[in-house]
This record gives sequence, C-alpha cells and structure tokens, in this order.
Amino acid sequence: MKKYNLSQIMKKAWETYRKFQGFATKLSFSECLRRAWTEAKKAVETVAVVTLDTIKAAAHKLVMSGDYEEVSFKEWNGCDKSRVYIKAVRHTLAGNLRTADCGYWDVDNSKYVPQAIDLIA
Repeated sequence: MKKYNLSQIMKKAWETYRKFQGFATKLSFSECLRRAWTEAKKAVETVAVVTLDTIKAAAHKLVMSGDYEEVSFKEWNGCDKSRVYIKAVRHTLAGNLRTADCGYWDVDNSKYVPQAIDLIA
C-alpha cells in the first residue's frame, strides 16, 4: 500500500519553487522538494481520528462560513451497506437551489468518503 502520493509531492515542490522565483533569495528545487517531503511526512503522522461527530461539526462550520445555507444528512441502508449521505444546499441569486455532494459516512467501516466537497480538508 502506498503511503505517499508522489504526484502531489512533486506538484507541491514545483509550486513552491515557482513561488520563490520572484523573491530576492531564490530557493533551489532540491530545497523545495525537501520541504514538500517534510510536509507530506507530517501529514501522514498527524492523521486525525475521524468520527461522524467530527464530520457533522465540519459541516456545521461550512454553514457558519456562509458558503452554504444548510447541510442535510440522509441515512441509507441497502445492499448490506449502511451509509449517511451529506449534502450542502444553497440558493443562487436567481433563486435556484444548488446542492453539493459532501460525500458519505460509511457506518460499517467508520470511514468518511469525500466527493465534491471534502469536509475534512
């Protein structure tokens, strides 16, 4: 099983490299790559315990930020699976209703699966 996303590490290194090209003291690409690896390793070390309550709190924070008006949780059982689907809802200026999938909570495996909006990120 892969522990690190090598593509994301390389993209982050290039992003950092390009950002520092405009500065007086430029960073070498090797230093940027070293920083990207350090950041990736810290992310793996600090894996937070995610529970359904954590997901609900993150959804509440999404509403409080003003991006969406409400978040709905819908339980679904079928095909020997049990999930809680999460959707964010808002109205446009024209009065149309827009929904965004925030993913679902897999009750059987106690795992959050993000979709269009990642509540944890």
